[in-house]
Amino acid sequence: MAFQPKLFASHLLDHHTVLTQQNSTSYVANKWVFDIGGSAVLPFLRQILVANVAKLTTPGMGLQSKINGFSANQNMTLDVYYFSESAFRLVVNTSDPLIFANWLTQFETYFDIDVIARDDLAVLSVQG
Repeated sequence: MAFQPKLFASHLLDHHTVLTQQNSTSYVANKWVFDIGGSAVLPFLRQILVANVAKLTTPGMGLQSKINGFSANQNMTLDVYYFSESAFRLVVNTSDPLIFANWLTQFETYFDIDVIARDDLAVLSVQG
């Protein structure tokens, strides 16, 4: 599964510095990127996300959602971006990406999906 670089915007403003200063950037250390692809990715995302991913129809389009069934004591949000019917990108707001990655990859045996943790990508907040 190959993705072309694009500009993505999150509607969640994370850092006070980015909110108060013009022309500033900051690295968002608690956001992690996962690419999910496969023939069953849409039914899978419909099962684990609160938001309706069927609204995403244009490549690069995204929305924010909470996760169903991850952990009762964690209130996790993520951004999900559409590339095609069989390819999506998740930008997850978590302090422990390994626990989330293990939880997410367990579904590869139940659904026809591939989960790729993108440790080669980082998330920046940009203002200005």
